[in-house]
Amino acid sequence: MKHLSWIIIFLATGNIYPQFRPGTFPETNAEQKPTDVIESYPDYNSYINWSTGKIITEYAVPITYDDQNIGRNVANVTQKLKDELLVFAARAITQIKVSSLFIVNNYFTRDESVRSQLLSLLYGLEVENSMIEKSTIKGSLVFPLYGEKGISSSFYKNIKPEIITNFLKKDKLNRYYDTLIIDMVMFKNFNMSLMPKIINQRGQLVHGVETVDPKILQKQGPVHYVSSITEALNHQARGKRIAYVLPAEPSGTFNSDIVLFDSDIEELFSQQRSIDNFKQGRVIVIHSSDSKK
Repeated sequence: MKHLSWIIIFLATGNIYPQFRPGTFPETNAEQKPTDVIESYPDYNSYINWSTGKIITEYAVPITYDDQNIGRNVANVTQKLKDELLVFAARAITQIKVSSLFIVNNYFTRDESVRSQLLSLLYGLEVENSMIEKSTIKGSLVFPLYGEKGISSSFYKNIKPEIITNFLKKDKLNRYYDTLIIDMVMFKNFNMSLMPKIINQRGQLVHGVETVDPKILQKQGPVHYVSSITEALNHQARGKRIAYVLPAEPSGTFNSDIVLFDSDIEELFSQQRSIDNFKQGRVIVIHSSDSKK
């Protein structure tokens, strides 16, 4: 049976759901909103906030008074806190999915340059939100996923650009899209990654790190992750001609790539204007939160 296209077009003007405030990506602090997409690593006291693009490690150490000098005691405990945070953070980042085939640890064990760069960035972080509570001092390390000092900077290098022209048509000049929303909520086995690919049913790439403008890619990655259609429709990446689609399935070893139906691909990528908009990172993926590891 032929697939019935699930493309729904939204012609948006202003905020569709005013209770959510667009333009807040990324967050400037480690606090998470209930609507953020969270991937937890409880064994490492860490979690990834895919909506704000950060991996956050939190820990607390007991305050001991081994030295009568209060200043030295505070300094010693603070250093111990940072040391513990660095250990947990280093372990946590090795588990981040880079693509549908590899996690960071695969590069740690094989590529000295990647390992050195990531550890250098990690050890350059300062403890945030530190505070004394009862007999402990707690704090956090916040490592950005994107940007010049982000984890992805080790992987967004020497990427060969690809131009998608396979599906261009001349008979739909007025039908274009400036935003693509893909709803992955039904696929509980889907996972987020730094380098997700969107492909057709034959495995052909239509969107990924190879197709996004390099400056946009470095800043935010190839897609935005949100937890609901409400968040998607009020995201800063949202334009006024929005295509909402249900995918065929996730793909890859880690199920972090997205397969769209061929009929939808032919519609979405039929106009150069649409392709140019998607190249600016106007692709939003909806996925449920709190994927425990």
